[in-house]
Amino acid sequence: MAGDACGIDSARSCFMIRSTPGCSDAGCCTAVCSFDSFCCDVEWDSICRHNAVQLCSPPAPANDRVAGAEPIRAGLFEVCTIGATDGADNVLPKGCGGMFGNQIRRDVWYRVTATHDGIARLTSCPSAAADVFSEFDPIVIVCSEAGERIACNDERPDCGIYAELEWETRAGRSYLVQIGGHDAFVGFGRYLLEQEGVVPPPACPADLSRDGMVGAQDITILLSSWGMPGGDVTGDGMTNAQDITAMLSAWGACP
Repeated sequence: MAGDACGIDSARSCFMIRSTPGCSDAGCCTAVCSFDSFCCDVEWDSICRHNAVQLCSPPAPANDRVAGAEPIRAGLFEVCTIGATDGADNVLPKGCGGMFGNQIRRDVWYRVTATHDGIARLTSCPSAAADVFSEFDPIVIVCSEAGERIACNDERPDCGIYAELEWETRAGRSYLVQIGGHDAFVGFGRYLLEQEGVVPPPACPADLSRDGMVGAQDITILLSSWGMPGGDVTGDGMTNAQDITAMLSAWGACP
């Protein structure tokens, strides 16, 4: 019977795709399978998951709104739009829409703090790295901290439905990343963020301990790096007497 596959394994979320039938929430599972018995007879595919989202009202993710934007750093990061709602401004910038329309729906938010003066690149294309994937057709929009849209991509020309974009960055500035899809279909993903360019020198180079003060800890670091680059304050690539002079002249709180 179709209902026999419902509620049998606590690890089988009704919002995850799998090659086996049924899911752990008996009530949600029964509702979905009453609508589509395939989900309890054969497998819990993307259509079953979509129906579960529609019928069982999963909670919205913490980063459903820009105020809850999740900080991300360079490397792989997880994306989940399960339970996400449509944002107030869901019309794509001119020229960004693809073959499936000009709206972004079921979106979530992330925050990138630039580490370089250069560019940042964000991709959902599976060919970019072995662990990159997306269960839904993504759209990516990048905004300034003030909310101005500065980059958008729906479909990378050589990667089918998957999105990839680049934008110029200034080290220390924050950028908001909005990820959603064209329709009500949602899912999981793992995307890649890269940053490249020039890393500006620290504003207070004598603060080797990076605690906002030039003091005894910094002298200790400098002396332990004598003759090597680790205590270089002047920027000549070597730790020597010139660095001690520079450190003493900067003694106290960093500006």
